[in-house]
Amino acid sequence: MLLGSEGASSRYRFRVLITTIVLAVALFAWQAVQAATVQSSLSPARARVGDLLQLKVTIEGSGNATVEWPLFEPDSLAFQLVSVDSAGKLPHERIFNLALYDTGQYLLPPQAIVLHATKSNETLYTRPLAVQIVPILPDTANAPQPIRGPRTLPLTLRDILSLAIWPLVILAVAVVAYLYWRSRKKRQPEKIALPEIILPAHELALQELIHLRDKKLPQKGMLKEFFSELSEVLRRYIERRYRFPALEMTTWDIEQELRRDDFPQILHQEGLLILRESDLVKFAKYVPPWQSCDEHLECAFQIVEATKEIPETKEMGAAA
Repeated sequence: MLLGSEGASSRYRFRVLITTIVLAVALFAWQAVQAATVQSSLSPARARVGDLLQLKVTIEGSGNATVEWPLFEPDSLAFQLVSVDSAGKLPHERIFNLALYDTGQYLLPPQAIVLHATKSNETLYTRPLAVQIVPILPDTANAPQPIRGPRTLPLTLRDILSLAIWPLVILAVAVVAYLYWRSRKKRQPEKIALPEIILPAHELALQELIHLRDKKLPQKGMLKEFFSELSEVLRRYIERRYRFPALEMTTWDIEQELRRDDFPQILHQEGLLILRESDLVKFAKYVPPWQSCDEHLECAFQIVEATKEIPETKEMGAAA
């Protein structure tokens, strides 16, 4: 009886061992089936410069895991990411649109893809993919060219006329154009050069002051524009009348210039007063009463009349 019980116990332990091994093998096979895999492809394998390359990445067996797609930073290669298309056939599928802008053979290195599961994370890698980039225009440097035979000799009359017709046409057009230009030149009357009339400085200044008065800038509230133009007219008159660059000088420089020579007193008093107040309006944002504009304009008329240059004939007649 003891021998029979030991044999039954041995058979039972053997069956338990076999069952355990079968379950372990089945569990390993199930995990192998459930393991996530990544499929990647790059098309086309041969493209021109600037053409779109589609990198298709598909994750299979990921279940409900969250996929962290690569940011696509291909190290120092020339691949440029154009766009990403997520509307694939599978939920875990992406299409990366790439481009290359130089010719040659390129290898896209493996890109890391992270699967975030509940218990652990898993990192998958795409396989290295190669692509060849060719120029946009065909390379005709090494292409054989057809050999042209010599022109048939002797030349025929038709060949000679075809070669001479265009020079004759060009010569005829040139002759007609010359004759037309010569006939037009004879019919046109000779232009008499009129002497240029240069007005005195005070007449030009009076015209400019009258034009400034007719604009009525103070009545329109344009005080800065009025004083800027008034100062420019007065400086231009002083420059023409006394032969020094008043337009390019500051008010202080003009004052020093007027002190060195025997200038009329009205320039020291009224003229510098207009220039100083114009500087305050232009640069210091001073706003004077608009009624004072008429006073300054009338004062400018008086300065021009008092300092205008008198011709020598009138001076001699007055002395006699």
